[in-house]
Amino acid sequence: MKFYLASAFGLINDVKFVSDALESIGHEITVKWWSRDWCGKDIKSLPCSEPEWYAQEVIRRIYLADLDGIKRADAVILIGEPNQARKFNGANVEIGMGLALGKTIYSCGLLDRSVMYHPLYQFRDIYELLDNWGIDAEKFAKERDRDE
Repeated sequence: MKFYLASAFGLINDVKFVSDALESIGHEITVKWWSRDWCGKDIKSLPCSEPEWYAQEVIRRIYLADLDGIKRADAVILIGEPNQARKFNGANVEIGMGLALGKTIYSCGLLDRSVMYHPLYQFRDIYELLDNWGIDAEKFAKERDRDE
C-alpha cells in the first residue's frame, strides 16, 4: 500500500518510526515531508509578512508536493499522541484532502472530537496502528535501535 503520513513536527520521531516500520514490510510513503529541505532553514521562520510568506513560490511547491502525495496514497495516516488530543494545523488540512479524495483515513492517538474526521479507523497509539499491518512495533523498535 501507499501511505501519506500526516502529523505535527513535534511528533517527528513517531512519524519516522511509523514510516520505517511500514517500509520494512514493503509499503511506500508517498511524501517524506519531514526530511525535505526547501530553503536551507525552517520554512516557518522566513522573515516576511504573512501575505509575502504565503505568496512565495516555495510555499506553493510544498503544497503541490503534499497534495500529490495524498492523491497518490491509498490511505492517509494521522499520527497523534496517545494521552493528549493535539491541535493540528496542516495535518487537519491533509486529512480533509484525503477524505475529499475518498482515501481511507487511519488515526492513532487522541483527537479532539469533530464530525469532520468521519469516516476514519482509530487506533490507541502507533503500536496498535502498526499491529494492524502485522508489525510487532516493540520488536521492530529493538531491531531498529540495534542497527543504528
